[in-house]
Amino acid sequence: MQNNFPETASFSLELPNSPFLTLDQTSYAVTAKAKERVSLAIPYRLGDFGFYEATIPITATLEGGRSVAFRKKVGAAFTGLGARLRGETETSWMIYNGKYAVAFDKEEHEILLHNASSDTPPTFYYPRIGKPYSSEFSKKEPESVTYFEKHGGIGLTVTYRSGDFAGILLAIHTLLYGDGTVEQWHEMTNTGDVPRELSFTLALSTGLYRVILPYEDGFIETNDSQGSSFEYWESSNLAENWLFVRGDATPCGISWPVEFSPIFEGWRMQLECEVGLLAAQETRTTKPLLISMGSFTDWREFRAHTLQMNTVENKPLYRHQELIINERNPFVSANAEVEATLKDYKLQYLDGEVALGIKTNGSAHEQTHDLSSDDEETSASFTLTPPASTGDIQLVTASFNQRTISAQFTDVIIPVGPDQIEKGDGSRDGFATLFADNGLIRLEAAPNFFPSLLSLTAGNKEWLDRSFPELVAKSWWNPYVGGIFNLPAELHARSLMKEKRSGSFATLHDTKGNLWEGIKISVDVAEQEEFTGLSYDQYFLLLPGAPVLCHTVAIRQQTGVYFHQEEWNTNIFLAMPNTAGSWVQTHNASNEPVHAAIGHEEGFIAESSSLLFGTTDSVRKMQVVTDLTAAEMEVYFNKEVTNLSISRELDLAHGDKTFLSPVFFVFTEEAIADNALHALRQLRF
Repeated sequence: MQNNFPETASFSLELPNSPFLTLDQTSYAVTAKAKERVSLAIPYRLGDFGFYEATIPITATLEGGRSVAFRKKVGAAFTGLGARLRGETETSWMIYNGKYAVAFDKEEHEILLHNASSDTPPTFYYPRIGKPYSSEFSKKEPESVTYFEKHGGIGLTVTYRSGDFAGILLAIHTLLYGDGTVEQWHEMTNTGDVPRELSFTLALSTGLYRVILPYEDGFIETNDSQGSSFEYWESSNLAENWLFVRGDATPCGISWPVEFSPIFEGWRMQLECEVGLLAAQETRTTKPLLISMGSFTDWREFRAHTLQMNTVENKPLYRHQELIINERNPFVSANAEVEATLKDYKLQYLDGEVALGIKTNGSAHEQTHDLSSDDEETSASFTLTPPASTGDIQLVTASFNQRTISAQFTDVIIPVGPDQIEKGDGSRDGFATLFADNGLIRLEAAPNFFPSLLSLTAGNKEWLDRSFPELVAKSWWNPYVGGIFNLPAELHARSLMKEKRSGSFATLHDTKGNLWEGIKISVDVAEQEEFTGLSYDQYFLLLPGAPVLCHTVAIRQQTGVYFHQEEWNTNIFLAMPNTAGSWVQTHNASNEPVHAAIGHEEGFIAESSSLLFGTTDSVRKMQVVTDLTAAEMEVYFNKEVTNLSISRELDLAHGDKTFLSPVFFVFTEEAIADNALHALRQLRF
């Protein structure tokens, strides 16, 4: 309370109780000097959730004895889980649903969304109808403000009567759900006797810190404050009708009907809709905009909801500033020229020095470009020539030193040679075998023993542990088979012994046109009732001269039922003896290294990073890389077994076919940073 009188005054007031709230004291008196502010502590006992709303009488007594009586409207929400409340204060009309709130500001005519843990919740500004667009609703009082409930949500309707467009009523309906989802739709009524041609536009603002945008032909992300305002982006480049702000606390998704056109203006986004000809006495309602304040935590799920997709598509993200090498294909022909481009997707010209280098066999070669914003360039291109030799992975680094900020980028290129993959068959311990060899990596399988990869040799080291030629019990596994194999989580390894299985040689093109060759091991399930009709091909593939094994699985779902989040496991049993000083290394969510010795004690590692395995008796290490937005990797080890398990959830209808995101086994002398493996992780079949 503030004393706005030019002299000291005493104020007395009376607060009423309410059905859900009991005040310990209802009468209060306080004295304040001229222009002084004072506050009162008001103890209460809360019996239930509710909105306390009252117009309280106040009497001010001045020093000279003169009294002035007036009234003040107060309101406050006492909310909690499941509480749907509504009420009015002196400045706002309010609705609450749990910890979320929507307020219509009486002075600014804005609709504000509130969430205690949200970074910058969106604000809707006053609407405009036209054309030409009128700003009358920025000051014009609503004709009515009402409340409603629908589908478990609580809503607020603000209705305006236009003066600039005679006979037009505009109603704004805002519905708040308990999970933080907000829907807003708009209803226009022509109460006149003549048709009116109308357009409608609505502005909203929100921070774009760590935003994801469907931009141009991909999905762009920012992981810092760069690009955190609409002015950095070209709205015509939005490919779909949504955006997703991850922020620091509660993610916020915003989607709009396809009938609306987004227009980015400074720190706001305009959403424009051509209503068309509104006949006399006709009412037309727009489809709803949707705001998600934490109800979706994954942008892919929010996208699927917006686009009404049956399944969630696993799409890659690209940085707002990106180093693009060989059109995002990490495999290059040895000694062939490769184009590398540093691209900025924002409305921002490159201004500074761009340096790009390639490191091969310990030596580095660097090129630089000096750019000025006067050049109006958003990309800088370089030509690289990898060495003619194969077998090594080249690290490409780029730095962009702007006038105000710097950025670093890394990627890899993996030379591919002209030689053929050697393939053949043979026998071992009474079982027919298949092998494939690219000069660096040798693969071997014995499908009649078990549908798995039996042997993976690189750098004269066997990396897989196995029980071949017999099934045995080992540690927690009975039977223990070893190698690399796939199966649904609910299907036991012993069950695979009863199913039809076969092996053959195979070639596959990936999405970047690389031709892989190797071994295919097929399984057709017919004996297990739950999975009868399921068949799958396990591919173990090589490129000539490349120190990389690619493993993927083609699944055909003919079981007659729908696979909903059906867990699928890839089991990898590694030869990590404790006598060889075996270890595994990864990074945690804070990018801090996690290192564990293998073969001594029981241990478990599950981090969202690639895994590097090594032994003290080998210079070569094996780095396991996959797209961890589509899979989870876990390592379990004890004195007997080292098991790397990669699990996924499948959503597949009867008749569907799919390839799993590949797993890459990269053999390298040095660990490769995860941010340099983005292009490799995004390869698909």
